[in-house]
Amino acid sequence: GDPRATSVKPDAVADGDAVLGALPESTGRTWGVFSGSSAATAHASGLAALVLGAHPDRSASVVRSLLATSARPIPRWRGCG
Repeated sequence: GDPRATSVKPDAVADGDAVLGALPESTGRTWGVFSGSSAATAHASGLAALVLGAHPDRSASVVRSLLATSARPIPRWRGCG
């Protein structure tokens, strides 16, 4: 069968390209630029944490809905999937 038939389409994605992040002291630098899903995950989960911090009564499904319905298209992804 079609392997795409069982895939899950995300409600929202976060761009993980050129994300500015803190570096450990041992590197001798304060900031660095990262790319990849690990960089995007920190931003997406941080946003969810900010929403929950401001509205601790909101359920996970409400936060998911808020993030999904307030997201904007990432230009280079338009027309995909």
